[in-house]
Amino acid sequence: MDMQVRTRPDVNGVKRPHVRLRLDRFDLYTRIVGATSDQARARLLGIASRTITRLRRDQHAGEAVIAATLAALQHHSEALGQLGLSVSFEDLFEVAE
Repeated sequence: MDMQVRTRPDVNGVKRPHVRLRLDRFDLYTRIVGATSDQARARLLGIASRTITRLRRDQHAGEAVIAATLAALQHHSEALGQLGLSVSFEDLFEVAE
């Protein structure tokens, strides 16, 4: 699957889908594992805090953010699972046109 940071026309002028972060779930999951500020969320994911700011603004997630989010939260899957939450792409992201 070709995941673009933003919807862009391809060579035929057709827009490609992009991946959006489900901010409400992201905030809930990260708060549960102790990351209650955007700076703490950035540290948890191992990314720059400005990336969290960008995600809040446009919700478009690139491959590196997707991988970092899933890996960091998968590390806490047992604690999240005890609350009935699973850690999967579909739980935290959606493909938008």
